[in-house]
Amino acid sequence: MKRNGISLITLIITIVVVIILAAAVILTLGDNNPVNSSKLASLLKSKETMEECIKIVVADKISDTLGQATVKGIVTELDDTEIVDVSAEVIETTKNGENLKLYKVEKDDYKNKFGVQLSDTPNPNSKWYVDEKGRMFLVYDFIENVPEFMKDNETTLNKSVEPFVIITGQELEESIIESIEIELPSESVGIGEDKKISVNVSNVKNLSYCQWVINNSSDKLGTEDENLYPYPLESNNAEISLANITKVGNYYLHMLIVTSTTKVEKISSRIVVEKKPDVWDGTVATSFASGTGTELDPYIIETAEQLAYLSSRVKSANRFEGKYIKMVNSIDLNNIEWTPIGNAKNYTTYFHGNFDGGNNLIYNLNITGEYYQAGLFGRCEDATIKNLTIESGSINIPSAITPDYIGGIAGIMTDGEISNCVNKAIINVNASTSAVGGIVAKIITGTSNTSPSFKINNCYNYGDITSSTAVSSGLGGVVGYCDGKVDINNCGNYGDIYDPVVSNIGGILGNVSKTSNINQSFNEGDIYGKNEVSGILGGYSAGIAIVINECYNSGDITAVTNYVSGICAKGGSSLKINYCYNTGTIKALGTNRVSGIADYGAIKCCYNAGNIIYAGNNATYNGPIAAYSCTVSKCYYLQCDYQQGVYGKANSSTTVESKSEAEFKKNSGEENAVVDLLNAGLEVGSEKYVVNGGYPILKWQLNSNN
Repeated sequence: MKRNGISLITLIITIVVVIILAAAVILTLGDNNPVNSSKLASLLKSKETMEECIKIVVADKISDTLGQATVKGIVTELDDTEIVDVSAEVIETTKNGENLKLYKVEKDDYKNKFGVQLSDTPNPNSKWYVDEKGRMFLVYDFIENVPEFMKDNETTLNKSVEPFVIITGQELEESIIESIEIELPSESVGIGEDKKISVNVSNVKNLSYCQWVINNSSDKLGTEDENLYPYPLESNNAEISLANITKVGNYYLHMLIVTSTTKVEKISSRIVVEKKPDVWDGTVATSFASGTGTELDPYIIETAEQLAYLSSRVKSANRFEGKYIKMVNSIDLNNIEWTPIGNAKNYTTYFHGNFDGGNNLIYNLNITGEYYQAGLFGRCEDATIKNLTIESGSINIPSAITPDYIGGIAGIMTDGEISNCVNKAIINVNASTSAVGGIVAKIITGTSNTSPSFKINNCYNYGDITSSTAVSSGLGGVVGYCDGKVDINNCGNYGDIYDPVVSNIGGILGNVSKTSNINQSFNEGDIYGKNEVSGILGGYSAGIAIVINECYNSGDITAVTNYVSGICAKGGSSLKINYCYNTGTIKALGTNRVSGIADYGAIKCCYNAGNIIYAGNNATYNGPIAAYSCTVSKCYYLQCDYQQGVYGKANSSTTVESKSEAEFKKNSGEENAVVDLLNAGLEVGSEKYVVNGGYPILKWQLNSNN
């Protein structure tokens, strides 16, 4: 319905907006005001009465447009609000059965009385009024404010009202809250640690007293029940200790501020309480904290001294065969020289149990000594290691010794399993060795292709690996060399890898001798090696079956000589690569065997968007997808200034197409979208690739936390 150029719906919306405004301002009274200063002072007894103000009176001039009865009906339906005359110095009306007498006031006296600077009214046609109880009302002359709108049927009502800010009851409360100073500890707090919260309430006007409580709720407790705040603040500038908190979690300080006129609650930011790492002093405990070593009652490690006790016991030929050990606290090894758990030249001492890190952290691991197998663990046989992160540290192997295997978590593992482990320690090797890995240097499993595979799940390396000498078997971001079968799932490397004299370098696996699988894994670190250098798998023994599924490389890969690729550097007829991609630059300082995905093999549904660079002008054995004889289907590469042919030397069944950047970035369903070409033939819901604001990525990446 429209009357006189204004829609009823539009008016209702506007009135709702106006009605939700709450007013709170008292200003200096002029001599002509019907309320004298003493009268006003008696009315404005407290901030509390001001905060009761949640009503807004609408000017009766609106009734000139829509009619008194219609407007009264709308306003009464919303909040039983009467229509009054904005022009009067004194307004008499009735609200909710209460007779009101409202007095017009001016601007600055409120700050002098209550210490709060209030904003102006919305516009010159809005006036502040105070009633006998000190409650504030905003009388809003709507017609005076937007006279042109009443003549314009096309104008939206909201466009005619200028933005404005007023201080409501809640904002009055916030002005008190802002005057309370709370300084929390700059870092997380350890259980039982006597860190302090500094509190200053000296700037609160008319403060009577203050009480507090600390709990794990960020929700308001309210101000009505003071018993919820059992602890009094000892002074206006005080400290509150956190030493009595006994459980890990997030906590909040709740403060009840009571002034002569009102009560306010202030809640602090989050206080993180955690188990702080136990710092090692170099000593060795004489026992574990507790436990009998069974699966249900494992040996418990609470301190660094107890972790050192495990190392000393294994060194004394206690292999802990079939035993279970659990770490329940993070540990700071304090850069004191660490003796790997299980370490001997003749391999007679090793760990044979089950170690659960409890998702705790190891800080400041430091290994520089003469160890044959270096890492937090040295040698393990048929052991399991899980839920452990080396958060910081370094392994520096000097040139004076000849270690065998160097890894972040373990030097060598024979059979067994490792899962949910992370290494962030840097590894620097200056001595000739057999294998180096960010997680494990060497894995040994059954000698037959039918033997069970070693399992590596959800392991990630962040530490840089640098070597300047020969590593004979392999160097990898996750595993250096696997002598046997291995299944690697959901693993990744972020660390940079550098060794200009080493072959068989991979972001995930350096080298492998038996049938193996790598699934849903990735490399994002830059890698520099001699030859057979790749983002996922460096090299493997001839004739074995290798399957790489749903992996990607985004690091820049460089080989000093030849054989360099994004996914697998060395090819073979039994190599299968499915649903993988490369976006890093692949570069050889030599002349050939440079490829975006693999040297050769069966390659399906892969793409390359990285540059392919090599010396000379030999296009025979270099390509954006494969370098040598291969079978390729549904593979695509980004159009750019490649230095070689489309796919190098390839079988006639090869199908490789170049696509533009725009086609790579098209969403599914758009014409010539590469993501649809890669997913072709897959059922709805089982697609491998998605577009996420750029080039296609693997669908599992959307759910990855790493």
